Amino acid sequence: MSFTKTLIFIPTFNEAGNIKSLIETILHLPLNLEILVVDDRSPDGTGELVAKIAQKDNRVNLISRKPPRGRGLAGRDGFAWFQSHRQCQFLVEMDADFSHNPKYIPDLINALGNSDVAIGSRYVSGGGEVGRHPSRVWT
Repeated sequence: MSFTKTLIFIPTFNEAGNIKSLIETILHLPLNLEILVVDDRSPDGTGELVAKIAQKDNRVNLISRKPPRGRGLAGRDGFAWFQSHRQCQFLVEMDADFSHNPKYIPDLINALGNSDVAIGSRYVSGGGEVGRHPSRVWT
């Protein structure tokens, strides 16, 4: 499915320790893709790191949101961006903390086939969590 374009949407807040590595990992996937990071003005500099990457690679896009903050509002803005940039046929939303392993993105896209939706979940049979730090369970 390399002829189609996929948007990888990543909402962030205080992910400076993860975001560069995550973006680099995604950009090396065998897919025609763009990345959209929607940052809630992270005080740890997440947005600034993404902006530097975006200056060097036009596949990386950044929305720096103004208050009010929140995961749901970031999601809304990411979906609106996807709808207004129709060169992307598929949308993958994932967390920035590597709780969603990017190596499975090509499998998820291939699972679409002629379907409208494919869902990857750690809560279904065969799913699970690998390497998730226990502190993330309680936050």
